[in-house]
Amino acid sequence: MKTKLFFSIFLLPFLASAQFSQNFDAATTTPTGWTVINGGDANGFIFAVGAPNSAYSAPNAAQINYSATAHNDYLVTPAITVTAGVNDRLTYYVKNQDPDYVENYAVKISITTPTAAAFTTTVTPSAGAPDTWTKFTINLTPYIGQTIYVGFHATSADKFRLLFDNIVNDSAASLAIDDVVKSTSKVVISPNPMKDVLNISNADKKILEVAFYSIDGKLIKTSIKNASTISVNDLKSGVYIIKVKTSDSEETFKVIKE
Repeated sequence: MKTKLFFSIFLLPFLASAQFSQNFDAATTTPTGWTVINGGDANGFIFAVGAPNSAYSAPNAAQINYSATAHNDYLVTPAITVTAGVNDRLTYYVKNQDPDYVENYAVKISITTPTAAAFTTTVTPSAGAPDTWTKFTINLTPYIGQTIYVGFHATSADKFRLLFDNIVNDSAASLAIDDVVKSTSKVVISPNPMKDVLNISNADKKILEVAFYSIDGKLIKTSIKNASTISVNDLKSGVYIIKVKTSDSEETFKVIKE
């Protein structure tokens, strides 16, 4: 039985109508579909270059900066119509700029509109952001079949800078490039990047099949069983995902064709 794979690239603003991936690098204006709500001091969320390490993926991040008056601001995702196995989770990276001035934030959900009063469900209570870029996952399966908005609520006063980056709406069934499973078996692939051939070996088991997929999940080619050297001259330059099957395991790797 064939399994269809879905892959998302953080550099693309939208993967499909039911998913999105946003790194805020395309412009310094609010991305299409997103909402910024400024309910506190004069400083709201902006999309810009900050100090060193102020973006998980350079150059920009969504950020809100210091004010003596308390923030009451939201960074709100586009509408998410939650579908099981398609877009039932949200992942994001967050960082506080200065460990001596820790910014607090909460994550909330609206099931109606992207307005401050509508964010009545708290997913993550207000707490300090980490001092290094950290990835968090929000489970959206309780909202399957509903259209929702996720709001990141900044609440601090007299601190420094709160940053968000690489916010992705997908599913655990989807496989983002930076989440490709790193093999813990004895499967070895080389060279990577590859040029003419790809060598694959396994000290424990025979390799039964090697399948090549494009980055959007389309099957490109399947190797001859037990082949240890596979010609890749027929592949165009780019990034591929390969699945290596043995008698008792299946490993996934990201490879680059020069």
